[in-house]
Amino acid sequence: KDAWQRTITEKESSTCYRGNMAKDIIKNSLSAEMKEQDVISLLGKPDTNTGTGEIRYILGMCSGLGFDYDALHIYFKKSGELSHAKIYQH
Repeated sequence: KDAWQRTITEKESSTCYRGNMAKDIIKNSLSAEMKEQDVISLLGKPDTNTGTGEIRYILGMCSGLGFDYDALHIYFKKSGELSHAKIYQH
């Protein structure tokens, strides 16, 4: 949690500073019973909250090309429980 929420330096912003953590979070920390507030308690305030059942956390530039940011997208059902999570390159 501390590593995920730590302040990123300008130099680090062009790296994949959360990439490996995101894969581990999807596999080991997120569960179907979680609600949005549970995820926010775990990961902190999202970088984007669409207000439509999706929150996003920036992972850094994980492609190796140095110009596209990856993000962890976490989706919730209308009933409020976690639906699924995916990593996308933008």
